[in-house]
Amino acid sequence: MPLSRRPAAAYSVAVATVAAATLATLVLRPWMGGSVSILFFPAIIVPAMWGGYGPAMLSATLSSASMAYFFVEPLYRFDLGVDDVIRSGVYASVGAISAWLSGRRRAAEAAQLRLLRELENNVRTLQRISGWPMLIGPDPRSEEHTSELQSRFGISYAVFC
Repeated sequence: MPLSRRPAAAYSVAVATVAAATLATLVLRPWMGGSVSILFFPAIIVPAMWGGYGPAMLSATLSSASMAYFFVEPLYRFDLGVDDVIRSGVYASVGAISAWLSGRRRAAEAAQLRLLRELENNVRTLQRISGWPMLIGPDPRSEEHTSELQSRFGISYAVFC
């Protein structure tokens, strides 16, 4: 079963990616300068790709809280100034937009797959009821049929179904 169909697993991935981003940022903090949010963006994108909008929004919320608690002075407290609130708000907005876009992408992919399957079913139905050969593409099996089609109808590609 795909991860997107197992909500508990998708939300667990969201929590795990934020935890991994927090730990990696704590370890790499001396070399990162003031850019603590860089590892938290993948922590939103990964759950968005696999779990969709809900897990991505959880990840965005947890990422904002983790950055505020572990990396904004005073450390280990939720004591934010106006500048911190603005910065966290912008980060959360970007995370929400990323989650929304990912959700829309997943919905578009699902619709595309559904339409492709519907088209395939329609083609199979037409093949069954028509009894006529359907011209689809090059027929590598028979040069004889291809040359006959070209001489009679002016076409050089056919697959008989």
